Amino acid sequence: VGKAEECVMRSPQIAGSALSSLPQGHELQVLMVQFRSFAAQCSDERAIGVLALKIFRRLYDATKFGRCPVGVDWLVGALSSLNDACGKKVAREVYGWLMQSEGQKTNRDLICVLIGAGLLSLSSGDYTVELLRLMDGGRG
Repeated sequence: VGKAEECVMRSPQIAGSALSSLPQGHELQVLMVQFRSFAAQCSDERAIGVLALKIFRRLYDATKFGRCPVGVDWLVGALSSLNDACGKKVAREVYGWLMQSEGQKTNRDLICVLIGAGLLSLSSGDYTVELLRLMDGGRG
């Protein structure tokens, strides 16, 4: 994750890009392939959970990487890889992590990206109501 962030800091012009729009073989693409390989080989579910939480927190920290489109794409891709590696258990944790980060400004776009990546589900009525409340800033 640190290497991916360093790559964006060295080349700030890519910060507004989507990860998928970068040329094949770009350093960030290579780092994602390496991360996916690492995640697929990891069998320690506890370690995966700790790493996934650290990555999730990067989406809310003050660094540019967690706030720029290419950084969000990379971090969510990393979470998806970890989720695939541990039988979808990361996705079950993401909702709780969102609830714990409630004091922070909830990013509607980020919630949509997490839903699109299969890391959040809208299958539970209570869950959906709570997500809508978070996205609405508690106004309604």
